[in-house]
Amino acid sequence: MTGADKLSKLPPEVRERLNPFPSISPQTGIANKVKFRNPFTGEYILAEPYNRIYHEESTVFIDITKVFAQKVGARGTLIIGPKATGKTHLLAIEADYIKRRYKGKIIMVHDKEYREYVELADVRVRVEEVKGEKSIIKAICKKLNAQCSDVDALRDAISPVSERGWDAVQIIIDDIYEPLWSRREDILREIFELFRLHTVSKPPIIRTSVAIHTGEKGSRARDFFDIAKDELTMLIYSYENGEEFTQRVIENMMRGKVVLGATVIPIVTEWHFYIDEGEVEKAFKDFFSKYVATVEDPDLHNLKLEELVDESRIMQVVVEASKWGAYRVFADECNKIWLNFKGEKLRGDEVYTNVLNKYGELVKKRNEAAQTGKLHKFYKELLEDIAKKIMEVKGAQLRTTRRYRVVSDKVRWRTINYYAVNGETIVVVIPQLVTRKSGVVVERPNEVIGKIEDIHQMIPTAQIIGIVTEDVDDRGLRDALGKANYAEIKLPSPVKDSALKYFYAPLLSSAIDRAWLQYLLERYVRETPGSAITAVRVFKALR
Repeated sequence: MTGADKLSKLPPEVRERLNPFPSISPQTGIANKVKFRNPFTGEYILAEPYNRIYHEESTVFIDITKVFAQKVGARGTLIIGPKATGKTHLLAIEADYIKRRYKGKIIMVHDKEYREYVELADVRVRVEEVKGEKSIIKAICKKLNAQCSDVDALRDAISPVSERGWDAVQIIIDDIYEPLWSRREDILREIFELFRLHTVSKPPIIRTSVAIHTGEKGSRARDFFDIAKDELTMLIYSYENGEEFTQRVIENMMRGKVVLGATVIPIVTEWHFYIDEGEVEKAFKDFFSKYVATVEDPDLHNLKLEELVDESRIMQVVVEASKWGAYRVFADECNKIWLNFKGEKLRGDEVYTNVLNKYGELVKKRNEAAQTGKLHKFYKELLEDIAKKIMEVKGAQLRTTRRYRVVSDKVRWRTINYYAVNGETIVVVIPQLVTRKSGVVVERPNEVIGKIEDIHQMIPTAQIIGIVTEDVDDRGLRDALGKANYAEIKLPSPVKDSALKYFYAPLLSSAIDRAWLQYLLERYVRETPGSAITAVRVFKALR
């Protein structure tokens, strides 16, 4: 009889006490098959019920791997779901992974003592103590022999422990059941405040991870969303196709459902809204050497901060990472970009200041346009500027032609801007933005179709490329175009403030070098051909 067979014969209450412990790939940080410790042999063996959410087709598994492999800069994760969906197990994975990676300490709010991963904690707070204090923050402070009632005071309470050799802190909260969060909404508000704890304190609080129970079969998911939707919207930041993932999570919550298994939401907060940038950069420099020194890669071992400030993209990563409290993510990401995007040498701090100024200009123009009812004009001009910049980077030249057409015995003139590549390929770019979410409509599909018909008459050889954004509903437009020589360039939604800052402002800034522009285009611009043959010809020319 195998160890797994023996384990399966144990009563459920005995199996429950055998806490799940993760098996993690040291190369990728991705969880392998979930294992329990076999009490008969002391070995770790595959076990249920958690393995059912770890198969390749599992949406949850895919989302989890993104959290660990693609968004190492996330400030933490919020895990929601019904009973027995693996929420606690995922926290165990994070606790073990982050502790090994960052060599930090753990403050853990937990429910059950017998779970093995609780032993990872350096400070333990029982959920019963939270109930008694009617506050997570007060309960943690009490364990630290301090009195405090808000996040700032908690930060001050944690700071003295740096003298005991604490290099970093992660806060883990497991498992907040619905009677606790639904009766006391301030508990949820405290959790969101904890996500805002920033690393300017010493030691830095590098991560906050929380598991919240949403009732049997997710019955209280809608209640959770009603309470937390504003905070969730502010805290969730996209990773890869994260905007679509976020939308799926929120739509399921609104219907009173959650994604099968545990729903994992990576949290990334934009700290420049809360913390002075000078403090953040100072804190980054304080901890830079310590974290880079833990990297095993010999090339990263010898990196010095002062050697990197001349590389615009590297500086961008540094400042970006420091704002998100992800000191070590810098070392992993910048080495790749250091090798691939050398570009012109520019002062990184000057570049970043220039980008911030450009971002400020865009926000000011957008706000003024909103007040005067001309928001559609702002977005149209923004997309036109971006189209021009993209074509410049790709080596195309802007030209203009003016033709007339007779409509109802009247002569109407139309001016068409187009781009010529190598004097042969002609590309016409049509900025278009139709977003129902924001209520902003730049050009409706029927208007775009009319313009395309004019173009075909005026420039029969034209290959047409439409500039669209992630939130555009262009299905009707595609159907109407049929077999036209039409292709798309898809951009991040300009309605999102983060997209304005990290895509539009850098792309429009005069201080950004060509390597950084190319990086932005490769990362954010998706080219979707409508006609394979013609699109191949165009995009081959636009390299």
